[in-house]
Amino acid sequence: MIDLESRIEEIKSNLVSKNFKYIIKCKYKTIPAKEKDIYNEEKLKEYNYYVKLIKKLKKHIKDSSDIQIYTRYDKFNNLVCLVSKFDINQIDINLNIDIRIIIGDKYDTYMKATYYQEKCGILYLEEFVSGNRKNGYGSMLLDNLNFIIDNINSRLKNYNNYSETYNFKPIKILKGRAIPFKSVISQEDLNKLYTKYGFKIDNNNYLLKNRE
Repeated sequence: MIDLESRIEEIKSNLVSKNFKYIIKCKYKTIPAKEKDIYNEEKLKEYNYYVKLIKKLKKHIKDSSDIQIYTRYDKFNNLVCLVSKFDINQIDINLNIDIRIIIGDKYDTYMKATYYQEKCGILYLEEFVSGNRKNGYGSMLLDNLNFIIDNINSRLKNYNNYSETYNFKPIKILKGRAIPFKSVISQEDLNKLYTKYGFKIDNNNYLLKNRE
């Protein structure tokens, strides 16, 4: 019989320490619910959650030239992964950036954004979808967005040190449009959520936030 507790702690420890080598090589499989008579049901559910989480994270690591991972605990005391990723080799005029919260469940909360620059770096928020509004992941993402952008800026600055063709300016302005995912949140509630985290919203639901 598998020692679920030790495996759960092993996975969590390697997620927190950002051990990419472990994440990529981990081959643990979920245990069918029919075996709940062998294991403690709650512990089995927790184990399967972390196995699913690490499998999803593995795909993102393999599919990105630059990925950053941060861990937080949600309101259910489950470890979740905040992820930002982009492919510097695919930059044309703009740079596509994917920001999301990966959980050991079916639906992620994600924000698709585009970096471009004028007098400074600008991040245009194109799509923001919460996997489940009631779980608070949308709020978690917005609450950590400045922290995530600070780290993206740090990565872009590093590229400037050896790039001969492109000089990235730090992201100082956030723009976009509040477009609700109708099955999850209303326009009014989405606007309230953005406003709570410092965004200004005009009558056409366009967003603006200065980071200076």
